[in-house]
Amino acid sequence: MKKYVVYKMKNLILVWYLSCLLHTVKSTLVDPKGYIMYCPCMGRFGNQADQFLGALAFAKSLDRTLILPPWVEYHWPNPKSVQVPFDKYFKVHSLAEFHKVMTMELFMEHLAPTVWPPGERIVFCYSARTHYVDKKTSDEPTCAAKDGNPFGPFWDTFEVEFDKNVFYGPLTYDSYNPHEIQRWLKRYIQLTSNISFNMNSEFDRDIQRCQ
Repeated sequence: MKKYVVYKMKNLILVWYLSCLLHTVKSTLVDPKGYIMYCPCMGRFGNQADQFLGALAFAKSLDRTLILPPWVEYHWPNPKSVQVPFDKYFKVHSLAEFHKVMTMELFMEHLAPTVWPPGERIVFCYSARTHYVDKKTSDEPTCAAKDGNPFGPFWDTFEVEFDKNVFYGPLTYDSYNPHEIQRWLKRYIQLTSNISFNMNSEFDRDIQRCQ
């Protein structure tokens, strides 16, 4: 009986290991439909969780892989934000059962050099921050995506420098509006976004109940 229990436990461990390995392999395959990446820079954990649910709904509506960013924390007396890996608090493989996801650490290490290389990194925002100009071009409007805390420290964690700004207005991230989703799909092939996602629909709340 004891040998049987040990054998069964070994099988369970092996199944768990293979499941995790399969998820890692699937995560590092390039998604031909593109990716959604964002900075969870909306306050503390509660606001960031709200933003995450909106981003997840948006990515699922577009059928694009969601890059799971680290959580932004503030550790006194550190003057800059601290980025905590997404999977410290949540199981990525559980999310993967709902939609295509991968951690930002995995994406930046294995896929970014090919699908989002330095020199071709575009940031999206609704409109330009008119009181800023792009340092590289001196006179062009910019998203100023790295200005301030936690924006700068967040992107610096992954050594990201943006090479171009794209203003996606008047589009919105209305995840349950088929017309709006089609506008996104027609206008952009791949997305690396600095959009402020919010949980603003019953669809997003359904997602929350599933997790």
